Amino acid sequence: MKLRLVNPHTYFGFGGLLLLAAVLYNTGLAFLNAHGVPVGTLHVALAEAVILAIALVYILFKIKTFPNLMAPFLFLVFMICMFLYVSLLNEHLFPKSPRDMILIAVFFLIGGTVREQNVIRAFRFLTVIVLTFMIIENYITDLYVSLFEPARYYASTRGIEELEVDDSGLFRNSLGYTGRFSFGFLSSHRLSSVFLEQVSLANFAMVLAIFASTFWQKIARWDRALLFGTTLLIILTNSSRTASMVCAMIVAGYFIWPMLPRYTHMLYMPFILLIAAIFFYDPSFTMYSMTDDLKGRIGHTIYQLGHLGGSLFTGGSLDKIFRTMDSGYAYLIMTQTIFGMIAFWLFVSMIVKPVDAATKRFNHGTTLYIFLNLLIGGAIFSIKVSAPLWFIAGYLYHAHYRQNKAVSHGQA
Repeated sequence: MKLRLVNPHTYFGFGGLLLLAAVLYNTGLAFLNAHGVPVGTLHVALAEAVILAIALVYILFKIKTFPNLMAPFLFLVFMICMFLYVSLLNEHLFPKSPRDMILIAVFFLIGGTVREQNVIRAFRFLTVIVLTFMIIENYITDLYVSLFEPARYYASTRGIEELEVDDSGLFRNSLGYTGRFSFGFLSSHRLSSVFLEQVSLANFAMVLAIFASTFWQKIARWDRALLFGTTLLIILTNSSRTASMVCAMIVAGYFIWPMLPRYTHMLYMPFILLIAAIFFYDPSFTMYSMTDDLKGRIGHTIYQLGHLGGSLFTGGSLDKIFRTMDSGYAYLIMTQTIFGMIAFWLFVSMIVKPVDAATKRFNHGTTLYIFLNLLIGGAIFSIKVSAPLWFIAGYLYHAHYRQNKAVSHGQA
Protein backbone atom coordinates (compact mmCIF):
# COMPACT_ATOMS: atom_id res chain seq x y z
CA MET A 1 0.00 0.00 0.00
CA LYS A 2 1.52 3.30 -1.14
CA LEU A 3 1.24 6.49 0.88
CA ARG A 4 0.16 9.39 -1.28
CA LEU A 5 1.46 12.80 -0.30
CA VAL A 6 -1.05 15.62 -0.57
CA ASN A 7 0.07 18.81 -2.29
CA PRO A 8 -0.92 21.61 0.14
CA HIS A 9 -1.39 24.06 -2.75
CA THR A 10 -3.80 21.69 -4.48
CA TYR A 11 -5.59 20.73 -1.26
CA PHE A 12 -6.12 24.22 0.21
CA GLY A 13 -5.53 26.49 -2.77
CA PHE A 14 -3.04 29.33 -2.45
CA GLY A 15 -5.72 31.48 -0.81
CA GLY A 16 -6.32 28.75 1.76
CA LEU A 17 -2.60 28.60 2.55
CA LEU A 18 -2.59 32.37 3.13
CA LEU A 19 -5.49 31.94 5.54
CA LEU A 20 -3.62 29.25 7.48
CA ALA A 21 -0.55 31.51 7.65
CA ALA A 22 -2.65 34.41 8.99
CA VAL A 23 -4.21 32.30 11.75
CA LEU A 24 -1.11 30.33 12.77
CA TYR A 25 1.91 32.61 12.27
CA ASN A 26 1.88 33.74 15.92
CA THR A 27 2.02 30.09 16.95
CA GLY A 28 5.11 29.59 14.83
CA LEU A 29 6.80 32.69 16.21
CA ALA A 30 6.04 31.61 19.77
CA PHE A 31 7.60 28.21 19.04
CA LEU A 32 10.77 29.90 17.75
CA ASN A 33 10.85 32.24 20.75
CA ALA A 34 10.57 29.27 23.12
CA HIS A 35 13.44 27.45 21.42
CA GLY A 36 16.28 29.91 21.26
CA VAL A 37 15.25 32.35 18.51
CA PRO A 38 14.37 35.67 20.21
CA VAL A 39 11.19 37.22 18.81
CA GLY A 40 10.07 40.78 19.47
CA THR A 41 7.29 43.17 18.47
CA LEU A 42 9.06 44.06 15.23
CA HIS A 43 9.21 40.42 14.15
CA VAL A 44 5.45 40.02 14.70
CA ALA A 45 4.74 43.15 12.66
CA LEU A 46 7.10 42.03 9.90
CA ALA A 47 5.54 38.55 9.74
CA GLU A 48 2.07 40.05 9.37
CA ALA A 49 3.35 42.54 6.79
CA VAL A 50 4.93 39.72 4.75
CA ILE A 51 1.67 37.74 4.76
CA LEU A 52 -0.26 40.83 3.64
CA ALA A 53 2.32 41.68 0.97
CA ILE A 54 2.16 38.16 -0.50
CA ALA A 55 -1.64 38.30 -0.37
CA LEU A 56 -1.70 41.66 -2.19
CA VAL A 57 0.64 40.41 -4.93
CA TYR A 58 -1.52 37.30 -5.32
CA ILE A 59 -4.66 39.46 -5.59
CA LEU A 60 -3.02 41.57 -8.32
CA PHE A 61 -2.36 38.42 -10.36
CA LYS A 62 -5.95 37.25 -9.82
CA ILE A 63 -7.71 40.59 -10.13
CA LYS A 64 -9.15 39.91 -13.57
CA THR A 65 -11.03 36.89 -12.25
CA PHE A 66 -13.04 38.92 -9.72
CA PRO A 67 -16.54 39.63 -11.06
CA ASN A 68 -17.14 42.76 -8.96
CA LEU A 69 -14.45 44.71 -7.11
CA MET A 70 -16.25 48.01 -6.69
CA ALA A 71 -17.86 47.46 -3.26
CA PRO A 72 -14.77 46.29 -1.32
CA PHE A 73 -12.60 48.82 -3.19
CA LEU A 74 -14.85 51.77 -2.31
CA PHE A 75 -15.10 50.61 1.32
CA LEU A 76 -11.31 50.44 1.69
CA VAL A 77 -10.76 53.79 -0.05
CA PHE A 78 -13.35 55.49 2.18
CA MET A 79 -11.90 54.05 5.39
CA ILE A 80 -8.36 55.05 4.43
CA CYS A 81 -9.62 58.55 3.61
CA MET A 82 -11.23 58.76 7.06
CA PHE A 83 -7.96 57.58 8.62
CA LEU A 84 -6.04 60.34 6.79
CA TYR A 85 -8.68 62.90 7.78
CA VAL A 86 -8.40 61.95 11.47
CA SER A 87 -4.60 61.87 11.25
CA LEU A 88 -4.42 65.38 9.78
CA LEU A 89 -6.89 66.87 12.25
CA ASN A 90 -5.22 65.33 15.29
CA GLU A 91 -1.63 65.49 13.99
CA HIS A 92 -0.75 61.85 14.55
CA LEU A 93 -0.49 58.53 12.73
CA PHE A 94 -2.11 55.42 14.18
CA PRO A 95 -1.26 52.68 11.66
CA LYS A 96 -3.40 50.01 13.34
CA SER A 97 -6.52 51.77 12.09
CA PRO A 98 -5.92 51.35 8.32
CA ARG A 99 -4.31 47.97 8.99
CA ASP A 100 -7.61 46.71 10.48
CA MET A 101 -9.50 47.72 7.33
CA ILE A 102 -6.83 46.46 4.93
CA LEU A 103 -7.00 43.03 6.62
CA ILE A 104 -10.75 42.94 6.02
CA ALA A 105 -10.45 43.91 2.34
CA VAL A 106 -7.47 41.65 1.60
CA PHE A 107 -8.90 38.45 3.07
CA PHE A 108 -12.30 39.26 1.62
CA LEU A 109 -10.67 39.28 -1.82
CA ILE A 110 -8.54 36.21 -1.02
CA GLY A 111 -11.74 34.33 -0.14
CA GLY A 112 -13.00 35.10 -3.63
CA THR A 113 -10.12 33.20 -5.24
CA VAL A 114 -10.83 29.79 -3.71
CA ARG A 115 -13.22 26.99 -4.48
CA GLU A 116 -15.83 25.77 -2.01
CA GLN A 117 -13.89 22.59 -1.20
CA ASN A 118 -10.78 24.67 -0.41
CA VAL A 119 -12.79 26.73 2.09
CA ILE A 120 -14.11 23.59 3.79
CA ARG A 121 -10.68 21.94 3.84
CA ALA A 122 -9.00 25.02 5.33
CA PHE A 123 -11.54 25.22 8.16
CA ARG A 124 -11.39 21.47 8.72
CA PHE A 125 -7.59 21.68 9.08
CA LEU A 126 -7.75 24.68 11.44
CA THR A 127 -10.37 22.94 13.58
CA VAL A 128 -8.28 19.77 13.88
CA ILE A 129 -5.17 21.80 14.79
CA VAL A 130 -7.04 23.87 17.38
CA LEU A 131 -8.66 20.77 18.91
CA THR A 132 -5.34 18.87 19.03
CA PHE A 133 -3.55 21.63 20.92
CA MET A 134 -6.52 22.15 23.25
CA ILE A 135 -6.16 18.51 24.29
CA ILE A 136 -2.40 18.89 24.76
CA GLU A 137 -2.86 22.15 26.70
CA ASN A 138 -5.43 20.59 29.01
CA TYR A 139 -3.91 17.17 29.66
CA ILE A 140 -0.18 17.77 29.08
CA THR A 141 0.09 21.42 30.10
CA ASP A 142 3.85 21.20 30.75
CA LEU A 143 4.42 20.05 27.16
CA TYR A 144 2.21 22.85 25.83
CA VAL A 145 4.14 25.44 27.84
CA SER A 146 7.49 24.03 26.77
CA LEU A 147 6.41 24.21 23.11
CA PHE A 148 5.21 27.82 23.10
CA GLU A 149 5.91 29.53 26.45
CA PRO A 150 2.91 31.84 25.92
CA ALA A 151 3.67 34.14 28.87
CA ARG A 152 7.24 34.79 27.72
CA TYR A 153 6.11 35.27 24.12
CA TYR A 154 3.57 37.94 25.04
CA ALA A 155 6.03 39.54 27.42
CA SER A 156 8.56 39.96 24.60
CA THR A 157 6.14 40.87 21.80
CA ARG A 158 3.38 42.87 23.47
CA GLY A 159 5.30 44.89 26.05
CA ILE A 160 3.68 43.11 29.00
CA GLU A 161 5.34 43.91 32.30
CA GLU A 162 7.20 41.16 34.10
CA LEU A 163 4.66 41.06 36.91
CA GLU A 164 2.10 39.85 34.36
CA VAL A 165 4.14 36.78 33.54
CA ASP A 166 2.86 33.95 35.70
CA ASP A 167 5.04 31.08 36.97
CA SER A 168 2.83 28.61 35.10
CA GLY A 169 4.20 29.88 31.79
CA LEU A 170 0.65 30.47 30.49
CA PHE A 171 -0.68 33.84 29.42
CA ARG A 172 -1.84 35.38 32.67
CA ASN A 173 -5.42 36.17 31.61
CA SER A 174 -5.92 32.48 30.85
CA LEU A 175 -5.68 31.74 34.57
CA GLY A 176 -8.80 33.66 35.55
CA TYR A 177 -9.40 34.78 39.12
CA THR A 178 -11.69 34.12 42.05
CA GLY A 179 -15.27 35.08 41.21
CA ARG A 180 -14.83 35.19 37.45
CA PHE A 181 -17.47 33.37 35.40
CA SER A 182 -16.39 29.82 34.59
CA PHE A 183 -18.06 26.58 33.52
CA GLY A 184 -15.40 24.73 35.52
CA PHE A 185 -15.21 22.10 32.81
CA LEU A 186 -12.11 19.87 32.59
CA SER A 187 -9.38 22.49 32.85
CA SER A 188 -8.14 24.51 35.81
CA HIS A 189 -7.38 27.41 33.45
CA ARG A 190 -9.05 28.91 30.38
CA LEU A 191 -7.72 27.16 27.29
CA SER A 192 -6.04 29.10 24.49
CA SER A 193 -4.79 26.38 22.09
CA VAL A 194 -2.72 27.65 19.14
CA PHE A 195 -3.90 31.22 19.78
CA LEU A 196 -1.87 31.31 23.03
CA GLU A 197 -4.37 33.66 24.69
CA GLN A 198 -7.99 32.99 25.50
CA VAL A 199 -9.77 35.90 23.78
CA SER A 200 -8.83 34.82 20.26
CA LEU A 201 -9.85 31.22 20.94
CA ALA A 202 -13.27 32.44 22.12
CA ASN A 203 -13.63 34.58 19.00
CA PHE A 204 -12.54 31.67 16.83
CA ALA A 205 -15.35 29.58 18.36
CA MET A 206 -17.86 32.19 17.15
CA VAL A 207 -16.31 32.31 13.67
CA LEU A 208 -16.38 28.49 13.60
CA ALA A 209 -20.07 28.55 14.55
CA ILE A 210 -20.76 31.05 11.73
CA PHE A 211 -18.89 28.83 9.27
CA ALA A 212 -20.72 25.69 10.42
CA SER A 213 -24.18 27.29 10.17
CA THR A 214 -23.37 28.66 6.70
CA PHE A 215 -21.95 25.42 5.23
CA TRP A 216 -23.91 22.88 7.29
CA GLN A 217 -25.81 21.52 4.29
CA LYS A 218 -22.60 21.15 2.26
CA ILE A 219 -20.29 19.39 4.70
CA ALA A 220 -20.01 15.71 5.61
CA ARG A 221 -21.28 14.22 8.88
CA TRP A 222 -17.70 13.87 10.15
CA ASP A 223 -17.12 17.59 9.56
CA ARG A 224 -20.39 18.46 11.31
CA ALA A 225 -19.38 16.41 14.37
CA LEU A 226 -15.89 17.93 14.36
CA LEU A 227 -17.12 21.52 14.10
CA PHE A 228 -19.95 21.18 16.61
CA GLY A 229 -17.85 19.24 19.13
CA THR A 230 -14.85 21.56 18.91
CA THR A 231 -16.99 24.70 19.22
CA LEU A 232 -18.78 23.28 22.26
CA LEU A 233 -15.48 22.23 23.85
CA ILE A 234 -14.00 25.71 23.29
CA ILE A 235 -17.01 27.33 24.96
CA LEU A 236 -16.87 25.01 27.98
CA THR A 237 -13.10 25.22 28.52
CA ASN A 238 -12.63 28.88 27.57
CA SER A 239 -15.55 30.16 29.69
CA SER A 240 -16.26 33.14 27.47
CA ARG A 241 -19.62 34.71 28.27
CA THR A 242 -19.87 36.39 24.86
CA ALA A 243 -18.95 33.23 22.93
CA SER A 244 -21.46 31.19 24.94
CA MET A 245 -24.27 33.63 24.16
CA VAL A 246 -23.42 34.21 20.48
CA CYS A 247 -22.93 30.51 19.68
CA ALA A 248 -26.23 29.62 21.36
CA MET A 249 -27.96 32.30 19.29
CA ILE A 250 -26.34 30.98 16.10
CA VAL A 251 -27.66 27.47 16.85
CA ALA A 252 -31.19 28.81 17.42
CA GLY A 253 -30.86 31.19 14.48
CA TYR A 254 -30.00 28.34 12.13
CA PHE A 255 -33.72 27.49 12.11
CA ILE A 256 -35.14 31.00 12.52
CA TRP A 257 -33.01 33.30 10.35
CA PRO A 258 -33.88 31.82 6.92
CA MET A 259 -37.55 32.69 7.60
CA LEU A 260 -36.87 36.38 8.31
CA PRO A 261 -37.09 39.13 5.68
CA ARG A 262 -33.87 40.03 3.88
CA TYR A 263 -31.58 42.58 5.59
CA THR A 264 -33.28 42.34 9.00
CA HIS A 265 -29.76 41.64 10.30
CA MET A 266 -29.00 45.34 9.70
CA LEU A 267 -31.07 46.11 12.79
CA TYR A 268 -28.65 44.35 15.16
CA MET A 269 -26.17 47.20 15.62
CA PRO A 270 -28.72 49.93 16.48
CA PHE A 271 -30.73 47.46 18.58
CA ILE A 272 -27.66 46.28 20.52
CA LEU A 273 -26.59 49.87 21.25
CA LEU A 274 -30.12 50.83 22.30
CA ILE A 275 -30.50 47.86 24.67
CA ALA A 276 -27.01 48.48 26.10
CA ALA A 277 -27.86 52.14 26.77
CA ILE A 278 -31.19 51.29 28.40
CA PHE A 279 -29.88 48.56 30.70
CA PHE A 280 -26.29 49.59 31.36
CA TYR A 281 -26.27 53.39 31.44
CA ASP A 282 -25.16 54.59 34.87
CA PRO A 283 -24.72 58.34 35.47
CA SER A 284 -22.31 57.61 38.34
CA PHE A 285 -19.99 55.55 36.10
CA THR A 286 -16.46 56.92 35.65
CA MET A 287 -13.39 56.05 33.60
CA TYR A 288 -12.15 53.96 36.55
CA SER A 289 -15.40 52.07 37.24
CA MET A 290 -14.86 49.25 34.75
CA THR A 291 -14.99 45.73 36.17
CA ASP A 292 -14.65 42.41 34.35
CA ASP A 293 -18.35 41.61 34.22
CA LEU A 294 -21.19 42.56 31.87
CA LYS A 295 -22.13 45.61 33.90
CA GLY A 296 -18.56 46.87 34.00
CA ARG A 297 -17.55 46.09 30.40
CA ILE A 298 -20.71 47.33 28.69
CA GLY A 299 -21.05 50.22 31.15
CA HIS A 300 -17.54 51.30 30.13
CA THR A 301 -18.57 51.37 26.46
CA ILE A 302 -21.70 53.41 27.19
CA TYR A 303 -19.59 55.82 29.26
CA GLN A 304 -17.07 56.16 26.43
CA LEU A 305 -19.75 56.78 23.82
CA GLY A 306 -21.45 59.32 26.05
CA HIS A 307 -18.22 61.35 26.39
CA LEU A 308 -17.07 61.44 22.77
CA GLY A 309 -18.16 65.03 22.19
CA GLY A 310 -16.58 66.53 19.08
CA SER A 311 -14.58 63.34 18.51
CA LEU A 312 -17.69 61.96 16.81
CA PHE A 313 -16.77 64.04 13.78
CA THR A 314 -13.02 64.59 14.21
CA GLY A 315 -11.71 61.36 15.72
CA GLY A 316 -9.37 61.50 18.71
CA SER A 317 -5.80 61.99 19.81
CA LEU A 318 -3.52 59.02 20.41
CA ASP A 319 -4.14 59.30 24.14
CA LYS A 320 -7.91 59.11 23.60
CA ILE A 321 -7.58 56.21 21.15
CA PHE A 322 -5.58 54.15 23.63
CA ARG A 323 -8.25 54.76 26.29
CA THR A 324 -10.91 53.20 24.05
CA MET A 325 -9.22 49.82 23.57
CA ASP A 326 -11.83 48.13 25.78
CA SER A 327 -14.66 49.61 23.73
CA GLY A 328 -14.79 48.65 20.07
CA TYR A 329 -17.45 51.21 19.18
CA ALA A 330 -15.54 54.09 20.76
CA TYR A 331 -12.32 52.83 19.14
CA LEU A 332 -13.92 52.84 15.68
CA ILE A 333 -15.23 56.37 16.14
CA MET A 334 -11.97 57.68 17.58
CA THR A 335 -10.00 56.29 14.63
CA GLN A 336 -12.57 56.63 11.81
CA THR A 337 -15.20 59.13 13.09
CA ILE A 338 -18.92 58.35 13.21
CA PHE A 339 -18.94 58.30 9.40
CA GLY A 340 -16.36 55.53 9.36
CA MET A 341 -18.37 53.52 11.87
CA ILE A 342 -21.50 53.88 9.73
CA ALA A 343 -19.53 52.80 6.64
CA PHE A 344 -18.24 49.78 8.55
CA TRP A 345 -21.80 48.87 9.65
CA LEU A 346 -23.09 49.13 6.07
CA PHE A 347 -20.21 47.07 4.67
CA VAL A 348 -20.59 44.30 7.26
CA SER A 349 -24.36 44.22 6.79
CA MET A 350 -24.67 44.52 3.02
CA ILE A 351 -21.57 43.11 1.33
CA VAL A 352 -22.92 39.53 1.24
CA LYS A 353 -26.35 39.50 -0.36
CA PRO A 354 -28.89 37.41 1.60
CA VAL A 355 -30.06 35.40 -1.40
CA ASP A 356 -30.63 32.03 0.28
CA ALA A 357 -30.74 30.31 3.68
CA ALA A 358 -26.94 29.96 3.91
CA THR A 359 -26.19 33.64 3.22
CA LYS A 360 -28.96 34.72 5.60
CA ARG A 361 -27.41 32.59 8.34
CA PHE A 362 -23.98 34.05 7.57
CA ASN A 363 -25.23 37.64 7.72
CA HIS A 364 -27.15 37.23 10.96
CA GLY A 365 -24.33 35.32 12.64
CA THR A 366 -21.66 37.78 11.48
CA THR A 367 -23.51 40.93 12.48
CA LEU A 368 -24.33 39.45 15.89
CA TYR A 369 -20.72 38.39 16.42
CA ILE A 370 -19.22 41.72 15.36
CA PHE A 371 -21.63 44.19 16.93
CA LEU A 372 -21.95 42.35 20.25
CA ASN A 373 -18.16 42.02 20.52
CA LEU A 374 -17.66 45.73 19.83
CA LEU A 375 -19.40 46.38 23.16
CA ILE A 376 -16.43 44.88 25.01
CA GLY A 377 -13.41 45.59 22.82
CA GLY A 378 -11.81 45.47 19.39
CA ALA A 379 -10.40 41.92 19.40
CA ILE A 380 -12.45 41.08 16.29
CA PHE A 381 -9.85 43.05 14.28
CA SER A 382 -7.04 40.62 15.18
CA ILE A 383 -5.77 38.90 12.03
CA LYS A 384 -6.20 35.51 13.74
CA VAL A 385 -9.99 35.83 13.68
CA SER A 386 -10.57 38.63 11.18
CA ALA A 387 -8.90 36.70 8.33
CA PRO A 388 -11.09 33.55 8.56
CA LEU A 389 -14.35 35.51 8.90
CA TRP A 390 -13.71 37.74 5.88
CA PHE A 391 -12.34 34.79 3.94
CA ILE A 392 -15.82 33.21 4.22
CA ALA A 393 -17.52 36.50 3.30
CA GLY A 394 -15.33 36.91 0.22
CA TYR A 395 -16.06 33.39 -0.95
CA LEU A 396 -19.84 33.89 -0.59
CA TYR A 397 -19.73 37.30 -2.29
CA HIS A 398 -17.81 36.11 -5.33
CA ALA A 399 -19.67 32.79 -5.55
CA HIS A 400 -22.93 34.76 -5.89
CA TYR A 401 -21.56 36.93 -8.69
CA ARG A 402 -20.01 33.98 -10.51
CA GLN A 403 -23.29 32.09 -10.31
CA ASN A 404 -25.22 35.05 -11.72
CA LYS A 405 -22.63 35.46 -14.46
CA ALA A 406 -22.88 31.78 -15.39
CA VAL A 407 -26.71 31.99 -15.50
CA SER A 408 -26.62 35.10 -17.71
CA HIS A 409 -24.15 33.44 -20.11
CA GLY A 410 -26.35 30.34 -20.21
CA GLN A 411 -29.41 32.42 -21.10
CA ALA A 412 -27.42 34.26 -23.77
